[in-house]
Amino acid sequence: MSGSGGCEWEKDWSDVERVCREGLGGVKPELIDLSAEYWTDVFAPALDSWQVGATPNPDVSCNSEIKFKALPKQLLARDPTAWIATGHYARLLPSPLNPSLPALHRSTFAPKDQSYYLSTSPIQALARTIFPLGSASSKEEVRQLARKWNLHTADKRDSMGVCFIGQKRKFHEFIDSYLPPAPGDIEDEFGKVVGKHDGLWRYTIGENAKVGGQRERMFVARKDVARNAVVIVPAGVDDQRLSVDGPVAPAAHY
Repeated sequence: MSGSGGCEWEKDWSDVERVCREGLGGVKPELIDLSAEYWTDVFAPALDSWQVGATPNPDVSCNSEIKFKALPKQLLARDPTAWIATGHYARLLPSPLNPSLPALHRSTFAPKDQSYYLSTSPIQALARTIFPLGSASSKEEVRQLARKWNLHTADKRDSMGVCFIGQKRKFHEFIDSYLPPAPGDIEDEFGKVVGKHDGLWRYTIGENAKVGGQRERMFVARKDVARNAVVIVPAGVDDQRLSVDGPVAPAAHY
């Protein structure tokens, strides 16, 4: 995505140009700038969610709104017979309900499976998509193929973290640059104030809560949006606040 300050797209684009030049017979790639769409349809909604204490997943939204919506809209408008190929570890097989449409399946290589991140992507775009890595047995198999074809990216380090933040920044520091401070209390399971926080978006339910002065490890059990409070409980405590019976899915997609 061109125009993103956190994502190191310039380096990735340089790799694309070199692969096309050296490994694909001089194919000339084209860079499409979808940064405005990313801001409107992915990042701004994510900021709204973080601000009210939710934990959005921008990587899922990026696939559904950008890679498999905004991008195909442009490509297929130019050429309705065009296909999209990405490096996602996932598979597309004929749907048992309608064989003319694809059904999303997990990757053969479970440790790298990314079908979850594609789970809300439009079926119309997936119908024109190919996932070449979906049947790979391992990451090393992919690297070996890249070496066989003399691609300079064969041993490139795996990308980690949220793409728009990059690998050199801490998540909360990045979000802090977009959201104003919203200080509140950190409470223990009995309602006693044990610390202060600068914003609910700095805490994720179930994660380790780094609060000073505690005798044991504490975990985030709940975020009380109405009171702007974070509730923490000790590890190992027999408390339903650290477990759930099932998920709540307000926007089911199937």
